Amino acid sequence: MQKDYKFRKFLVETLQEIQEKFPTQELVYEDVHYWPILKVRLFFVAYQTKQSKNVTAKVELPPKKSLITRILYFVQTFLQYTYLVHFPKRKMEYLTAGAWAHRIYFNQTWLNRYFVNHNKSRIHFEYSRILYPNIDYAKKSFEAERIFSMFERFNAIKSTSVFVKSTVHKQIIDTFNQRMGLNLQYHFADRYLEITLKWARFWKKILRSIKPNEVRLLCYYGTNMYGLCLASNRLKIPVVDMQHGAQGKLHSAYNFIGNLPKGGYQVLPSHFSVWDIQSRIDLEYAKLVKNESILMEGNPWVNYYQKNIASKSISQQIDILYTLQTGVKIPEFIYTSMLATSDQYTWVLKTHPMMKENEMEDIIERLKQLNLITKVKIDNKNNLMENLFNSKVHISAFSGSINEARLIGKPTIIISDIGANLFEKKLKEDQVYFKYADSKEIFIEQVKKYIEKSTERI
Repeated sequence: MQKDYKFRKFLVETLQEIQEKFPTQELVYEDVHYWPILKVRLFFVAYQTKQSKNVTAKVELPPKKSLITRILYFVQTFLQYTYLVHFPKRKMEYLTAGAWAHRIYFNQTWLNRYFVNHNKSRIHFEYSRILYPNIDYAKKSFEAERIFSMFERFNAIKSTSVFVKSTVHKQIIDTFNQRMGLNLQYHFADRYLEITLKWARFWKKILRSIKPNEVRLLCYYGTNMYGLCLASNRLKIPVVDMQHGAQGKLHSAYNFIGNLPKGGYQVLPSHFSVWDIQSRIDLEYAKLVKNESILMEGNPWVNYYQKNIASKSISQQIDILYTLQTGVKIPEFIYTSMLATSDQYTWVLKTHPMMKENEMEDIIERLKQLNLITKVKIDNKNNLMENLFNSKVHISAFSGSINEARLIGKPTIIISDIGANLFEKKLKEDQVYFKYADSKEIFIEQVKKYIEKSTERI
């Protein structure tokens, strides 16, 4: 865990130094100032390169569809595209966009927990596939990638030739390669930028047809959402990125962006919705938008759950709830803590929606080795909020669940250096609810105190 933290910190600091050394606000591709895109792309390429040295990904091909199925799929997609682009519609209040990972299974429905309070007229776009039909707002929900594929058929655009790189662009790539020990080519992000512009043209058509008063999205830092931000900003439609997890200075999409071009970056959201004061402070420091464009709206799912569900929720009490994260291993000292306390406390490991099969296999194998497989529960069904409400102490590396736990008054023990950095201020200023542990002894001591306090309140 310490190695991951050091690498991430070094990577983030390298990108921050590049911003200070070079006029990144001058980087332009087809009239788009693209430093925010390049910055995040550099971060993920370096991070994934490091991760791939130790991980061999399994590639699973989707099952082949019959000819009739493919024809029906094409016809349905064509009809959806025609409806969205060509049929006149009354003005919508919202266009919302999110991924399947933002959904939870609740009351036999897959809810996007960040849009539960948006009940006015809206059209929703799932980034890729809608995995199950029983979703909220099903009649007005569409698969963005599927509709985009039809747009490409009817709007064939020749690929732009490799654009001429400015001296600043070349210097940035050279500096990044030197610092990170990589060999990225100057044109490594060309295709990424090109696809972003295609998405912008697609969203422009959609937005002109739907005419929403506002766009709300999650995870703005992908080609599809950069495109949505660009199209919305060009059409003067407010576009709001809704906080979906931990942010802070170690997250390259939410830390300081450097000098802004005149008029700001159009590939960024025009507004940011945050959960709490610290998240607002972090974004004010980042200078992504003006301070008045940072909206303190709270966590939509927490607000909804507390108002409508919490008092009716009856569930088995959990002593220690561990929210897992994809790509983040359980520290060995946590396994040995489980071994030492599993007879005394109930442990629940809450899976992340995007956890890979091999990650779960590794966890299960380690639990078997320690004879803990029947003592520690792995929960991949119940929603996280229900688990948080019914837990005594919460632990995590650096998940956004740490913020959610605080919002409902549950203490968290942070168990990674990355988390300690992201939540540094809260560890100093809110010590009743935030603790840090990097060893079995410290962890068990803190758990014991929290559980004793919880028992005193019952």
